Amino acid sequence: MWIMEDSLPKIKSYFKGIEMSDSVRSMLIRLMISILVRQGRNSAMHAASVLADEPLHRAQPARFLARTHWRAMDILGQLIMRLLESESWSGEYLLILDSTLVGHQGATMENTYSTGNRKRRPAKNRRYNKYKHARKSCHCFVFGLLITPEGVRIPFVKPLYTKAYAKQRKLKHRTQAQLAAQIIHELCVPSGVNVTVLGDTAFDAKVVRKACDRRGYAWIFPVNANRVFAGQRGHRPRVSSRINQLSQKHFQTIRISSANGKYAAQRRLSKHRIGSKLKSRTYYVHSEKREVHSVGQVMLVFSSTKLKKNKAVRKSTKILMTNATGLTARQVVELYCVRWQIELFFKELKSILGMHQYQYKRFDAVEGWIETVLITFVYLEWTRATKLADQRLKAKNKEIWRCQRAYGIRQAILIGVEVRQQKWLQKRLKSSSGLKTIVTKLTALLAKEYRCAA
Repeated sequence: MWIMEDSLPKIKSYFKGIEMSDSVRSMLIRLMISILVRQGRNSAMHAASVLADEPLHRAQPARFLARTHWRAMDILGQLIMRLLESESWSGEYLLILDSTLVGHQGATMENTYSTGNRKRRPAKNRRYNKYKHARKSCHCFVFGLLITPEGVRIPFVKPLYTKAYAKQRKLKHRTQAQLAAQIIHELCVPSGVNVTVLGDTAFDAKVVRKACDRRGYAWIFPVNANRVFAGQRGHRPRVSSRINQLSQKHFQTIRISSANGKYAAQRRLSKHRIGSKLKSRTYYVHSEKREVHSVGQVMLVFSSTKLKKNKAVRKSTKILMTNATGLTARQVVELYCVRWQIELFFKELKSILGMHQYQYKRFDAVEGWIETVLITFVYLEWTRATKLADQRLKAKNKEIWRCQRAYGIRQAILIGVEVRQQKWLQKRLKSSSGLKTIVTKLTALLAKEYRCAA
């Protein structure tokens, strides 16, 4: 069965009002269909032939992705702004920062760097063994995931340019922390909205905290291992040394369940996961307000999942630092637990949408591919939001759509594609002119040298 260009449900409404040419829209829809219907590894050849009645040369998708003129239109930004139009901007919004790597072994790919080749090369007499020391390189992307109080997920991305690539292309080299600060600075959220920024230890940086302070956002980050308390030089103990001074009497026990609580909507747990099998997690927490060197007055939360001999263990204790000193220890831990949503987001991008399935030498094509994948992800979120806003939908079905993630929405869209094509066939089977149209479509599926015989 062939796939028609307009077979994606409400795809015309999705791109309605977005400033771009018809050729760009047609190619984006083709790539989106290729991303959604592909079960195994994706390729440019599959994208070129996904619309079987309108096939392209297999090089056309790669050439399109490498062009920069369509990315200059900021199509992804336009789609995100339209998705946020219905927001009331009340409640608590969460911005989660993290980076992901896409590994490749291509020696000629642009903007790659090595992250784990620390093992010495074998000696000459041991070089021909079974273990092959292949060159491993990767691309790095810094993501920001904005989660609304209703659970809508909005992605933002900044590619990391290596110093050599930035010098070659006359671009400015920025670190991961600087890219994260740029995401915070460009976040399309009105001033005065309650936003909390979450991240791992890599984003416990001065530039990120400054960006949060400039926009009035609260932040929660794990403490860097080298952080010290404020004091005179030579008399600044490490923050981690405080763990050895805490005993069981300092900790309070809290239990957090993923299915309940203030942030249950942001987690979007499936109804099949909620029940007696879903157990709550127990944390032993202690909070105190302290002055940290080069940071200022903050609240430190010591969180552990187990105590050994009634004392905290450094290995199993995480130290969270936040400028929101008015929060309780439970609120800080519960907020930071939502940070795991960006890891699930990366899993959906790679496992379901195939973000890592590219083999492009030029990094311009890689950036185009990443933007296309995110346009497809925003289409899934837009489909979910449209279903929830539909007044004709029953309450039971709305509850199902409310907890759907990328895989479930994708499956529903594929069913819609199949139904639309079956209706197209059924309508044309009722007349002789419709039968001729079907024959023409089926003939177009053959190679040109065989169409005359059909």
